[in-house]
Amino acid sequence: MTLPITFGGDPEKAIATFDFDDIQNGTGTVTYNILTTRTDSVTGYTLLSDSTNTSTRDTEMTTAGRDFTLTGFKFPRTIEGDAIFEVTTATTSSSTGAEDIIVEVLKNTTSIASVSNILPGASGVQTNIMLLTLPQTHFKIGDQLIINISVGGGAPFHAFIEHDTLNRDQAGYTPPGGIGNLPAVTAASNPTKARAFIPFKIDL
Repeated sequence: MTLPITFGGDPEKAIATFDFDDIQNGTGTVTYNILTTRTDSVTGYTLLSDSTNTSTRDTEMTTAGRDFTLTGFKFPRTIEGDAIFEVTTATTSSSTGAEDIIVEVLKNTTSIASVSNILPGASGVQTNIMLLTLPQTHFKIGDQLIINISVGGGAPFHAFIEHDTLNRDQAGYTPPGGIGNLPAVTAASNPTKARAFIPFKIDL
């Protein structure tokens, strides 16, 4: 007796899941830690989506800015929507006046959009929460997302970004260069973790 061979129906399509993405209105928001790494005296400015510990608690801002760079994309992505940046800054005791913190988003070397906020003067600690609407921008394989953070011109004015990925309290200290003292920062009131919330378009 020959047994009949029965084939099943068409297989169901795989269901795609987006880890760490907040799927809302077709847009997934990815959170990146903004941080500075130092290995063998080499300093790097990077964006990471995990909570990698770093012994570098802060970075002084410059008028030219620091490029915090994400590793090149492994597959095409598109950003679009409202980005939020949460960056706590501390200014030294020798700072005078008030300057802007400027956050600029770039695709490779091309500017996409920027936002700014006024910083306090001497010995000031401030958490800057900035909203920036990003136009639809496509990234090819290998393209890099860059967040440049700078401070407006003016002297003397010395402002530091706090970026402890473990969000710990930071004691005050005297940075090198005779630029004054930095105040202590309490994480409960001024988070010492610097973060960027970037909206990505999700094709469902």
